[in-house]
Amino acid sequence: NLTHGDVRQLAVTLTSPDGKVINLFGTGVAGKFGTHANLVNTVFDDSALTPIQNAPSPIPSGPFNPQLPLSVLNGSGAAGVWTLTVRN
Repeated sequence: NLTHGDVRQLAVTLTSPDGKVINLFGTGVAGKFGTHANLVNTVFDDSALTPIQNAPSPIPSGPFNPQLPLSVLNGSGAAGVWTLTVRN
């Protein structure tokens, strides 16, 4: 869940404990969304049929493909600190 007045202004990344960075979506992609607020229960999944950049407005819960596949993390350990970064 993410609360923001206009998600087109955001870039969101997930960083694994071993430093791999996944772009969930960036301002270039978010710019294709209609003007609206918030992501509510939005799910990112490599096996989803719809890329996040093709999400309708308002953005439903999904699931959606992230910009970079989550499978990049395959083989990495899950233990440690994960960081979700949201840039405005």
